[in-house]
Amino acid sequence: MKPVLRALIIGAAITLAADATFACSCGSKPPVLNAYEGATAVVIVRVLSIEPFNNDDNPELANMKYLSEYGVATLVVEKVYKGGLRVNEQFSLGSYPNAACIWSFRKETAGHRFLLYLRSIGGQESWLVSTCDRSNFLEHATEDLLYLDNMEKHRGKTRVSGQYAGNWKVTLSDVANKTIRFRDKNKTYETKTNADGVYEIYDLPPGNYSLEPEIPKGWQLTRYNSTEPHPLKSIPFKLEAKKHVSLNVSFEPSNTVEGSVVGPDGNPMEGVCVDLLKPDQVDGNLSNCTNEHGVFSITSVPEGSYVVALNADGKLSPEEPFPTIFYPSVTQREKATWITIGNGEIVKGVDFVVSHTAEDRKST
Repeated sequence: MKPVLRALIIGAAITLAADATFACSCGSKPPVLNAYEGATAVVIVRVLSIEPFNNDDNPELANMKYLSEYGVATLVVEKVYKGGLRVNEQFSLGSYPNAACIWSFRKETAGHRFLLYLRSIGGQESWLVSTCDRSNFLEHATEDLLYLDNMEKHRGKTRVSGQYAGNWKVTLSDVANKTIRFRDKNKTYETKTNADGVYEIYDLPPGNYSLEPEIPKGWQLTRYNSTEPHPLKSIPFKLEAKKHVSLNVSFEPSNTVEGSVVGPDGNPMEGVCVDLLKPDQVDGNLSNCTNEHGVFSITSVPEGSYVVALNADGKLSPEEPFPTIFYPSVTQREKATWITIGNGEIVKGVDFVVSHTAEDRKST
């Protein structure tokens, strides 16, 4: 019998302009149990092929930026955790890129395997996958598989799980066998991360807890907003009966570069942006702007050597009325002094004196 082919090609709910980009705001990923219960089907699939989109019915999409990199995926089911799909059954899945919160497949994903949390449309005649759910490349779905492959054993138990890792800026390589502790008012529990940095613990009593991870030297828990204390030592959470909580433990380097900027008159300059640049960088992602006292502090700096630059893009503004200046107050990059920061270090005294501004040069 031929495999059943189920297709769904999804556009955004609004007309897409050729170069338009639509943001998708999802919040935190749900725990595995929530994603499982909310899905119509949960399967492991392999991508057999990616076919280009047929834009005959919608010419406006033909010139969409990057459209040629995406297409309709033909998938074959390898394992079923939930739902009416069958092993070896094939179906098609795809959405136009920029379709808000809906998965799209790049051509290079052909041959890759995925864990998909599918939602049905039209009585399981077609499917969609939300980018806000837990669908992922199979190699990145370890936390999910630890539960899904052992559901009968752990059904009805509480679970706390997550990933022990660096943040979006930098990778933490040593993630195996790290201790994760859970404290309530009466007792402390603990577990260890596996080789992938994934941890899980079952059957904790319902209640209020703090998660206290082993913090590697030179690193600190990532702080997501300015109201959180720094450095953080623990993550509070509430665990309900028969429910799961997913808490990723994200770290950032504790290395910091601090300094100041003063103007030609000797007064501090506020709003001057300072960048740390690697040898091949023009624009950096490690930066901070001076406060009212002319002081800056760049945190979460990975180990290495950097050139420090004021006004890296060279555009004049009221806050930066001067071209690019490199530490220690030179205008040519090749004459800059490199600063080197090691594991757990704070480099202080990176101070600049801006000798001339554009207004000064006009008046002379």
